[in-house]
Amino acid sequence: MTGKCYVDGPFGQVHVEIVGDGLPIVLHHQSPVASCQFRRGAAALSKLGLSAVLVDTPGFGMSDTPDRPPTIEELSQVTKAVIDKLGLAPAVVLGHHTGSMIATEAALRYPNLIRAVVLNTPLPHTPDEIEIWKRDCLGFEKNWRLRADGGHMQEIWDMMTGYAPGWSDVEAMHWTVTAILQAGETFWYGHNASFRYDHEAALRRLEVSGKPALILTNAGDICAPYARRAHELFSRFAFCELGGGTYDFANERPDDWAGSIAAFVHELDQDTMAP
Repeated sequence: MTGKCYVDGPFGQVHVEIVGDGLPIVLHHQSPVASCQFRRGAAALSKLGLSAVLVDTPGFGMSDTPDRPPTIEELSQVTKAVIDKLGLAPAVVLGHHTGSMIATEAALRYPNLIRAVVLNTPLPHTPDEIEIWKRDCLGFEKNWRLRADGGHMQEIWDMMTGYAPGWSDVEAMHWTVTAILQAGETFWYGHNASFRYDHEAALRRLEVSGKPALILTNAGDICAPYARRAHELFSRFAFCELGGGTYDFANERPDDWAGSIAAFVHELDQDTMAP
């Protein structure tokens, strides 16, 4: 099943890469990067009996760019398109940061297609926190422009390293920064969608639905406190916090990341087979 393909989505062609031949898990990356976030993690998942299905969110990677800023609700249609096209139902879906919102919304909209969700650092922001993120993060992104002296590239490098205290993996950071540069002046579309989505309310609906879910995070992710808050609010969901790393944990420590996910997925199968 390993390979690459394109799927028709709500905003044009969606690029998908499949790594491995095991049980499928659909991966939605954070903003404003691309599926390169899971490059090493996907290989680690495949060694543990899973087939990693990496999806480039519209506007990122090799997917078409929307003609307007999309919403999380619209982006969740990508999940359905991928699962339908590749015949993956019922699939496990993982999302990281903004991707966790896409995964949550997809599970709510298309419950028959999704058997379980891995919320890789979900984001139940408060209204006040949202306003701060809009001002400091989205404000910078919307005003970022290409510059003849190339300074715009350094600005992205400084932004992403600033969000990753203690980072040390130069190759992984390079992948992250080049993905943003490839997206260009519309890279703000990802965070624009996430800062307009009430993830706490959606997670409450997901909990009531009874859908199996794992909240996964790592202590070095700048957004780990939001994952801990989600765990406090929604104790029915399984929870796993790993140590260290940054927001790029899947590339920095792929074996630890993949091991936690595989344990959750394989436990789902055991529960299914139980008399």
